[in-house]
Amino acid sequence: MNTLDLDFDYTYGDFVIENGELALINSYRSYIKNYIINKLKTQAGDIYASPEAGMPFDSYLGKGLDNTALKQLEAQVLSDLTSEGVLNTTDIEIFSLFRSHTLYIRVVVTKNNLSLTAGITINEKGEISSD
Repeated sequence: MNTLDLDFDYTYGDFVIENGELALINSYRSYIKNYIINKLKTQAGDIYASPEAGMPFDSYLGKGLDNTALKQLEAQVLSDLTSEGVLNTTDIEIFSLFRSHTLYIRVVVTKNNLSLTAGITINEKGEISSD
């Protein structure tokens, strides 16, 4: 299954340009990983036309994350990742960890003979990096 989408640089979130052209993703694996990383890096309110879309990290950071709050966050991340039908709840597992003022979110995908992981790290300044 090939799905075309624009390719993004995971570090900066910028479009990838190759030979003066916007790069396209033409592998299903790259498409799914790109989809997850971009969803995780989009914060609530980032999309003007859809202010409710995006991850709710701002409402959790700086408030002390215990196991209950992490489970609520995982549920919200799962809801956002499955909201458009690209992934289903049976396709993914969400794992989170909060240590030393840093939040780690990891998504494990098993779908259509595809296995991959993708994740982000949010430091105490709210800066998001991905793998």
